[in-house]
Amino acid sequence: MPRRFLIDAHRRLLDQAETLVTALDAEDYRAGVPAAQLASPGAHLRHVLDMVGCFLRGLASGVVDYETRVRDESIEADPIAGLAALQFARAQLDELAGAELPERLRVHGDTPLGMEAEPVLAESTVERELQFLLNHGLHHFALIAAGLRLRGRTVPPDFGMAPSTVRWLAEQSGRNESATESQACAR
Repeated sequence: MPRRFLIDAHRRLLDQAETLVTALDAEDYRAGVPAAQLASPGAHLRHVLDMVGCFLRGLASGVVDYETRVRDESIEADPIAGLAALQFARAQLDELAGAELPERLRVHGDTPLGMEAEPVLAESTVERELQFLLNHGLHHFALIAAGLRLRGRTVPPDFGMAPSTVRWLAEQSGRNESATESQACAR
């Protein structure tokens, strides 16, 4: 079933985040890279979990509003709070596998500045939103990895890397060609 597959993919993504957060000390969790305009790992994690929360809260009504984020600053500042929020999100996503969910969703994304009087609701599905959230989370995890590497920290090589990129790198490695992460992201 596609929904179970997507939920399992989310579990793996959140497991990666949990492993990384567990390995970081509180300073690294809270530190961004201002010169590169990169927020802290905690801020990125909070944002990713906020978006998942918006999706989960919207399922009951069939209307998902990604602008109604909680923005819990404790998740940004405290790795223990971040881990608890990760575990809570993972448990909530797991419950979706067998749940009765709406066939269609109406989704409100980020309204452009100056257009607040004209919010747009787009048609979507649970599966499509799960795909969006996976890609969104992966994008932010790539930013976390970049920020940590810029600060001289070690990050697992595939953290924040798209599965298609991981597969491509493996394929290139199998051909004995040298492929780097930066080359892969451009393909």
